[in-house]
Amino acid sequence: MGTLPVTDFVTFTTSAGTIHFDLQSVAPGVGSAAACGSSAVGSVCTPPGSPFTLIQTAPNAVSISLTVNGAAYFAPPSSGTSPTVGAFTTQDTTIGTIPAILAAAAGPGVHDSYSASFTATPSSTVPEPATLLLMGVGLLGAGLVARRKIAK
Repeated sequence: MGTLPVTDFVTFTTSAGTIHFDLQSVAPGVGSAAACGSSAVGSVCTPPGSPFTLIQTAPNAVSISLTVNGAAYFAPPSSGTSPTVGAFTTQDTTIGTIPAILAAAAGPGVHDSYSASFTATPSSTVPEPATLLLMGVGLLGAGLVARRKIAK
């Protein structure tokens, strides 16, 4: 894929402006290599060395996903960024099974066109400064109360 990070890996145009997503890492797949030979519904496959997860969702349907980590922001990035996890997902009903998709990818290749959705969610929330201040004052107060009880 090349060197990470990748600036403007994905951009989204919204009514509030353009959201930029800088790719920082690609998460490993969550399936097992053993499930890659199965077309049983519920099989969850990640080919060795691959970040893709393939799930046999029905007898003739496979969900394919890829999870990426990065930072989302409105330009310029100096205005503030949010750590973000993005999930690309698509469904295959043309080839139909995990083993058939892997065979096509290893052999002649997959020549069908697929669309994917990208769902971004904040990977963590950063507390507001006022929240940190209130929490600090609360901890200080708890410490003083505990100190008074010990001193008595």
